Order: sequence, then C-alpha cells, then structure tokens
Amino acid sequence: MARLLVVAALVLLAVACGEDKPTEDDAATLKVMLSTSANVQRAVQPLYFCFPEDPECYRQAGAEIVSVVAQARTATETVIAETDDACLRQAATLYRDSLDAYGDAGRAAAAGDAAAADAAILETTRLEIAYGEKIGECGFDEGKTAEYASALRESDVKILRLSQELAACRAEACVLDVAARMKAASAEAVAAVDSLLAVVTEDDEAPSCLPPALRELRGAYAAVEKTMQALGAGNLATLEREGRRAGELQVAAQEKMAACISSAGF
Repeated sequence: MARLLVVAALVLLAVACGEDKPTEDDAATLKVMLSTSANVQRAVQPLYFCFPEDPECYRQAGAEIVSVVAQARTATETVIAETDDACLRQAATLYRDSLDAYGDAGRAAAAGDAAAADAAILETTRLEIAYGEKIGECGFDEGKTAEYASALRESDVKILRLSQELAACRAEACVLDVAARMKAASAEAVAAVDSLLAVVTEDDEAPSCLPPALRELRGAYAAVEKTMQALGAGNLATLEREGRRAGELQVAAQEKMAACISSAGF
C-alpha cells in the first residue's frame, strides 16, 4: 500500500531541497506509477467484495479492470524505457508485472471464473511486495526520514504478507490469529506515518501538498486496523464499511501524491 507513496514523498522532498539524487526523472517515473496504481486500485476495489458463489459480481467488475490495466501498462512501459535509474527501472518492471497479474484477474473475472480471479489477485500481492522491496534498494531512504520510512516499509510488507496468510485460512482460529497480527501491524504503520508526518510538517522546504497525502495514507492504515478488529469481533457491517474505506483512502493518498508531484513541476 504505502511503499510507492512514501518513496515518492522522499523523492519529492529531496528534489525540493536541491539534492543531486534522486532526480526529477525519478519523480516523474514515480508519478506515473502512483497515478496508474490509483486508477487500477479504484477499478479493482469492487472485486475484493465479491464472493466465489456470485460469479456475476466478478463479471461486472472484470471488463473495467482489463481496460484500466491496459492503459496503465502502456504508460508504465513508457517510463521503463525512459528512466535513467537502473534500480528504479527494475522496480517499474516488477510493477508492470503486477499490472499483468491484475489484467489476468480482470479477464478471469469477466469470464466468471472466481477461482482464477482470486488466484491472480494473490499473485498481485506477491509482486507488490517484490517491487516495494526493490524500490527499497534504490537508495531513497536516506537522511532524517530514513528511520521512519524503513519502519513503514517493514509494516507495509508485513501487512501484505499477512493478507496472503488470511486468504489461505480455512479455519476460524487461523482467521482470528492473522486478524490480530494484521491489526497490530496496521497500528505500527499508523505510528510510522505519524512520525514521518511530524518530520515533513516541520520541514520548511517540504511541499505543502505532502502532509495531506500522508494523512490520507494514515487514514487508510487506521481503517485496516479497524477492519481487522471488526473481523476478530465478527462484526460484518463494520468489516465491510472499514474495508471499503481503507481502499478508498489508499487510492486517494496515491492520487494526492501524484498530484503533488505534478504541482511541483514534474
């Protein structure tokens, strides 16, 4: 959820402060990844609330996913070809692979194949972890924000891995255990975003559009925490409400960060 957005924030901070690395080209590459990811996530959201016994729900979501992913892939191929940073190019390539998996999910959903669609969504999670970890190797986590960015990256990867465990659960005890651990990981992520927000807010050179994007991200993690609390308590109404809210806030955070990069002239 957060890795791409946080790296974009760090890149924007560094460029605004006149540092040699990262470059404006890095910021432009991340802008494309953020904006296309937001579009894809918005298209995929309905699929997350479909049940296997309701193939029509999958069919209704599928066509839009395929269309949005195709557009995202075209834009991503362009930045892969144009970016000068080899590490960021590798991360963008893994991101493109995740788009391919979303495309597979969309095609399977359009065909009413719930099992294949769900399997493809699990593959997107694996690839999101992979490109998030690759971005972490690109040298952007430096300076005074490094500690908090690292903590947030660890929490984010933990949440993604736990979501894979949750999807594999076949017993109530497993669900309750994973929900409790994901709730704790989400609380850690909220704390990390709060620390990062404090640094950004105090930095006179930081673009004013950064804090609102990070606050949306904080809200997304807080919603995940509430979702897992509801899952543990068996509160289905709250589970669905907060689950949808988490997705909406994640998309909003990505959109605001992409707009922030655009307003900075990249």
